[in-house]
Formats: sequence, C-alpha cells, structure tokens
Amino acid sequence: MLVLAVALGLLAAILWGLTDVLAQRATRLSGLLRTMFYSQLLGMLASGAWVLLAYDLDALAQASPLAWIAAVLAGAFGLVATACLYRALQLGDITVVAPITAGYGAVTVVLGALTRQTLNTGSATGLAACAAGAMISAYAPSQATGSTAGSSATKSILLAVAAASFYGTHFWLLGLYAAPALGPIAPFWSTTC
Repeated sequence: MLVLAVALGLLAAILWGLTDVLAQRATRLSGLLRTMFYSQLLGMLASGAWVLLAYDLDALAQASPLAWIAAVLAGAFGLVATACLYRALQLGDITVVAPITAGYGAVTVVLGALTRQTLNTGSATGLAACAAGAMISAYAPSQATGSTAGSSATKSILLAVAAASFYGTHFWLLGLYAAPALGPIAPFWSTTC
C-alpha cells in the first residue's frame, strides 16, 4: 500500500508540474480568463462524468450538509488559488512560482495541526523543508532587469504565496470535512463548478 501511495504521489507531482507548464503557456497566449474558463470546464466535465459513472448518487445525496458546504467552500478557495497561480505564471518565472505555490502543503499541515490533527516528526521536517524551499525560490536571482520586470517578479511571488495559502486551505477543507463523507472525486467536481 505504501508503494502505491508513493507512486501515486509522484504521478500527481509530475502531472501538477506539467499543468504548470501548460497553464503558463496558455495564460501567456490566451489570457487568464480564457485559460481559467477552459481548464475549469474540462475539469468539470471529466470529474462530472466520473461521479455519474462511479458513484452511488443516492449516497452522495444523503451526505451531511457540512460535507457539501465544506466542498463548495473548498471549491471557492481552489478557484481563487488557481486564478492566483495562473496569473503568477503569466507574469513570472515558473522556476520561482511553482516551488512557492507548492508550499500549499505546509499551509495544509499547519491548519491540520491547528485543528488538533497529529503533526509527527516527518510532517514537521517536511514542513520546514517546504518553507525553506519556498524562501530560497523567492530570493533566487532573476535574469530580468528593469523596474517593470522587477514589479512583475514581485507580483508573481506575492500571487504564488496567495495561491499556496488558498490551495492549502482548499485541501485542508477537503481532507478534513468533504472527502471523508463524499469520497475523493465528488468534492473535486464541486470545485470545478
């Protein structure tokens, strides 16, 4: 089971990185709103089909209102996070934006610890490494020069920090309240709607 978890985690990381590359290209070519619209539409259609085919819809309808409220609220946080990430990628360097945004895991861990979930040594070590990596990325020397380039770099860093904060809250809400009652896909579907 551990091997499967590690393999799926690595696959998720690879696909997340690929979407960062594609999102940067799409936002620079088509703009933020168009990219957001089509990425959300694709996610809604794919996850909606999965919910219809693989879920017991009666069981979903019987889930607690708290689970659905958490899923919808998480969806709002996820949408704002994605907008922040895409705008940061549009303005800045992916090698700076992506590692900072990946710090969402640290936000999720901190929120979990604040809600009395166990923080073990491995999680604490990962949290420290994540924070250090984000700080190193934010202070990496930029090849761009001039006040406009500096302004864009600063905006992209701030947007990446915002994306990490919103994604961290998004995943905390999903993990604590929504996914245990609704499973993994239905809350994601509510995120894309």
